[in-house]
Amino acid sequence: KERDVELIGYEALDVVEIIKTGLPMSPSFFISSLAFDDFLTSANLVDPIMKSLSNVRPFIRQTAKEASEEIANFILTANIPTIIERPIIESYKNMAFYDQPVVSISPSSVIDARFVPQNARATYNYIIGAENLINTIKKIWFNFFSTESIEFRANGYYKGPLTIAIVVKKMIMS
Repeated sequence: KERDVELIGYEALDVVEIIKTGLPMSPSFFISSLAFDDFLTSANLVDPIMKSLSNVRPFIRQTAKEASEEIANFILTANIPTIIERPIIESYKNMAFYDQPVVSISPSSVIDARFVPQNARATYNYIIGAENLINTIKKIWFNFFSTESIEFRANGYYKGPLTIAIVVKKMIMS
């Protein structure tokens, strides 16, 4: 429902609305913004990320670039806790009748898309395998802290919550 947008994001809400109309939709599942928040907390990344972001100066791209590189290292090398990873992998495996499903993964912004830089809205297609799925999820989480995304926030274009949800959809091969 509309009240759940902070949990699943606008893109996921659009998927739900399509399903409600009765139109055919490929199997999908959502990774909530709470999973992202819990990942950052359990991996002890909140303080290091906040420290990196505190060094960013408005309209000085180099400071955003340096913070982004640090945060990329934090997120891409951290392990997703089993309590978050296991349900994601189980949901992924449940999409297949046999073999491994091919999926499309996209961020589901908890804010109006006008306030999200284009690169933070990237969709990843043709993801196969649980390990690739997990690595791509981390890339989407990192894209939330790309140079452009950090600049966007540092320059005052957005001051809302720092969280993101994800939509995983099975790709129907023709």
